[in-house]
Formats: sequence, C-alpha cells, structure tokens
Amino acid sequence: MNDFFSLNEQSRQHLDGFFTICMEFLCITDERGNIIKSNHVWETKLGYLTPELIGKNLIDLVHPNDVASLILAFKKLATENESLALSIRLHSNDGTYRFVTWQFQWVDGLIYSCAKDLTEIYHAKKDADSTKFLNNQLISILSNEIYEPLESLLLFLQLMTKTQSGSDQNICLENIRLSADFLENLINGMLAADKNNLTGHDVVSFNFHNTVEDAIIPLIVSAKRHNITIDLSIHPKIPPTVVGDPQRLKQIISFLILNAIKCLERGKISIEVTPENTNKAVFKIYFAVKTSGIAPLKDSTDDLFSINDSNRRANESNLNYGLELVKTLVETMNGKLSATHDHERGYEFSFHVLLLRDDTQNRKNNSSSPQRVLPMYNKNIRLKSEELLAIEQIRNDQTKAHNTAITERRPRILVVDDSPANTQLLAQALVENYEILVANNGNDALGLAQQVPVPDLILLDLNMPDMSGYEVCKQIQLEESTMAIPIIFLTTLSDTENEAYGLQSGAVDFISKPFDLTNVEKK
Repeated sequence: MNDFFSLNEQSRQHLDGFFTICMEFLCITDERGNIIKSNHVWETKLGYLTPELIGKNLIDLVHPNDVASLILAFKKLATENESLALSIRLHSNDGTYRFVTWQFQWVDGLIYSCAKDLTEIYHAKKDADSTKFLNNQLISILSNEIYEPLESLLLFLQLMTKTQSGSDQNICLENIRLSADFLENLINGMLAADKNNLTGHDVVSFNFHNTVEDAIIPLIVSAKRHNITIDLSIHPKIPPTVVGDPQRLKQIISFLILNAIKCLERGKISIEVTPENTNKAVFKIYFAVKTSGIAPLKDSTDDLFSINDSNRRANESNLNYGLELVKTLVETMNGKLSATHDHERGYEFSFHVLLLRDDTQNRKNNSSSPQRVLPMYNKNIRLKSEELLAIEQIRNDQTKAHNTAITERRPRILVVDDSPANTQLLAQALVENYEILVANNGNDALGLAQQVPVPDLILLDLNMPDMSGYEVCKQIQLEESTMAIPIIFLTTLSDTENEAYGLQSGAVDFISKPFDLTNVEKK
C-alpha cells in the first residue's frame, strides 16, 4: 500500500512546497488522527511548533465538546473512504479557541486535511447579532414607553382646542409642558442606562412631592385609556424639600409605571412612598408600585420577567429590558430594585433611593407658611375633574370612530370541511356578501376561530378524520373568546338522533349535503 513515506523525492518536494505557501491549516494524519505532517499556520495562529505537533493526536487539539464529532468523522472516513467536511474549535497554546471548518480526504490509509479559519467571521456575526438585539430593544422602547406620553401630548393638544377660557388653556399648556419634559426625560433615561455613557448625575435641592407627581401626570391619560386608575400615597414624614437628582428619580418612577400599565387590562396601580429615619442627614426613601385588577392576555415576549423562579421573584438574570433599564437607573442613585409577581395579587415593584435632607430650605418653608399636611393622601394628581371628563370624551369619540369602522366590515364566516370541493363551493356562494375563512381539518379550524376579530358564524362539517365536528364544537365552546360564535353543522346525516346530539353539542342549526346554496344563504 502506498503511503506518505513511500513518496519519491520529487513528490515530497512538491508537497513541502504546497505546505509552505498555503495560508490555511494543513496536516496529514494516520487513520487514528496522529499527526504526521503539518504546516506553519499551526504556529502562526495557534502557537504550536512543528516538532511538538508531530505524533500528537488531532483529537487532543479540539474543544472537548467537539471530540465526539471528530472521532465519528474519522470512523466514517475509514469505512467509507470518502471526503467530508466538519466545523470544530481548535485549542491554541494561549488557551483560546479558533473556529475552523475542516475538509478531510481519505487516501490510501492516510487522512489529508485542510481547515479554513473562520474565527473573525464568527465574532463579526456575533457582534452583528448583538447589535441587532440592541436595535430590537430600542425599537421596543420607542414603540411602547415613548408612545404613551406622546399620546398624552396629542390628547392635551386636542383638549386645548376645545377649551374657551384662558385659565383652562393655561392648564392644558402646563400639562403639555410636563408631557414634553417627560418625553425628554425618558430619552435621557435610556441614554443614562447605557453603562458606557454613565457620567454621574446632578445633585440639587428639589421639591420631592412635585417631582413624584410630575413623573406621574403625563401617564394618567394613558392609564385611563387602559381603564386603569393611579393612586399615590406619600407619607407625611417625608420632608417637602430634599437633595438628590430629581430628573433621575422621575425617570425611575415613569419607567416603572409604564411597565405596570403593561401588566393590566384594567384595574389600579398603587404607589406608596415611605421614608426611613428622616432625622438622618442621609436617608432612604422606599417606593412600592403595586398592580391589582385584570391582567391582559399576553405572549411570553410581553412578560416583564424573561424567566421566573419557583417563588415568582425577579432577579438580576431574569428582568426584561424595561426593568433592566430601571434597575440600572436605581443603582445610579445608590438604590436597589426588586420585582415580584403573584397570579392572585399581581405585580409589585419596589426600590429605594438615598436622598439628603435640605434643612435650610425646609426651615425656610416652615417659617414662610404652614407645613403642607399630607395624611397618606390619595388624589388624582393636579388634573381637574372637568379636564379628565373632556379627555374621556376625546377618547370616546375616537372609540366610536373605531367602532364605526368595525361595523362597516363584512361578517366573517369560517367554513370547515375536510373536502376542498365543499369548502370551495360554499366560499364561492358566500364570498360576495361575507368574508370567508376556510379550514380543512379540526386543528386549523380551532386556530382560525381564535383569530381577531373572531368569526361571526362557523359552518362545520360533522364527519372529519382525526377530529370530528362534535369535538371541534366542544373545544370552541370551552374557550371564552369563541364560546359565543354560532355554529351550523354540515352533514349528510339527516336522522333526528344526530340532529338532537348536534344541538346538545352547541350547534344552532343543520345544513344537509349536497348543499342547496339558496338555503345556505338563508340560514
């Protein structure tokens, strides 16, 4: 048998020349993977000198997770005597790994191998995927968090056109200003949450109560649109004026409430603010944001926790991007965020921040006017009742316009029959006056029945393979979103017993096959 050692001098020179000029990994091994010859690329890219590679097994140079794949490749080469490709990781002398793709060729008992280094391409793809992920996060923030205060701005502008008195217009202008400041604050918060851009934060004297309220006001309209009320309770022991970063505090509160709004279809968000010992120069203030009410139907991508542990408690590894942003902002104020979820009690977000007493300003407030009494107050923050009613009227007008558009759409009929000829016949007969959905089996029918808007009527074949019309009807009756859809059975059975059973299953009528199309439309 010819082998590597039986090459004549001329052939050996040609082979050595090829090994010298090639810029990719080259090696020749025996059938077990022991290296007989290698080129200089092993030294330049992995740090192995040629003498130390000779006799070494190629299996010893790959990542542990790739060993099984390489052994299987060698066995396949030995039995099939063919070429094959394989992507593995090669271990370098400095402990790192290079990502390479191999081409193996079996020739007279030896394995000739060539590998292309794809490490740079792999890392470039990884960086591109990371950039794409960050872009998707930004799009999510833009489409969710920023949309809410932007809608408040537009509603206040519409409200302003409906007001007559100067004082009411001034109130609208003030709320427009607050919403605009709120938008700017959200964007600054996103930039601040990028840890590469953190440059500290401002420490100034500010009115604590007004700052908290300013963070909430632009979101009241959005909350009401979701049938959500916001209750705020500030403990009376918290001094009116404190020292800290008011903008960062507003960012934290606003982002948390935006996340809380996502948790509810309708209900209440309660915000409770309590102090530590305010006699200290530096003290903690604790915030608790709790939701109660009806949670919306969501898919997992909307969940505030990407993973939940057995206690349903969020930790640093399982917060979604919105809460990760809040967590980062809280940490810039020397605080800590925690979040929990209980199916009965809802979501609860809590955090604390460190603030300083402003004794000079508080003494000034005390001497100039009586101290503001806040007995755990709960009010609809600085929005007049008539203003809220006007906003509600704007919303109602928009809802009516939306409902009018809905009523103008054609009724939807879902036709379910395992015979395409039957569904086509019914669709052609009804398509002029109705929007037609077609399913040829029970599983497809259940999926289409839950699409929004749900069908106004289902024509359902009784005799279908895998899942009968009776079973499909039963499943539809069990779902809250579809249980009110009227169902008419399509059947070749005309006996009284089957009709009675069908009506008991939830059907409202029967249509017998072959179809009388005139009778079908009358039904």
